[in-house]
Amino acid sequence: MPWNLRYHDDDAVVETFYTGAVTAQDLTEAYRATAAALLEHQCLLLLANCTGLTAPPSFFDLIDLVGSIIAEKVPLDFREAVVLPEKERSRLSVRFFETVSRNRGLNVRIFSTREEALTWLFDGSGRGPRPLT
Repeated sequence: MPWNLRYHDDDAVVETFYTGAVTAQDLTEAYRATAAALLEHQCLLLLANCTGLTAPPSFFDLIDLVGSIIAEKVPLDFREAVVLPEKERSRLSVRFFETVSRNRGLNVRIFSTREEALTWLFDGSGRGPRPLT
């Protein structure tokens, strides 16, 4: 499984990690598990850590993912920070995901480092920056 997730209880953040090659099926499973964790913990902050992503899903799969997120009618104060992968090809896909998400009204931003992503998540939540362990 090229993804896993963790809920950071002290900070109310769900972090999903993507590594290696991610297929359309992997993306769907990760989305469902992440959405369930966000709902279970009544959490509005998501950190998608794509640092280890080497082979991303297709652009069509990413468009479908954004459509699924929109269909869930996420709250306006939902925020997703995405950490860019190291591989350039994967970076292009993540940038595409951000563009499609923002064009559809989702509050998604990409960052070069996990620290930058966390700072943005917490700055917008009114809690101020706090490092996750």
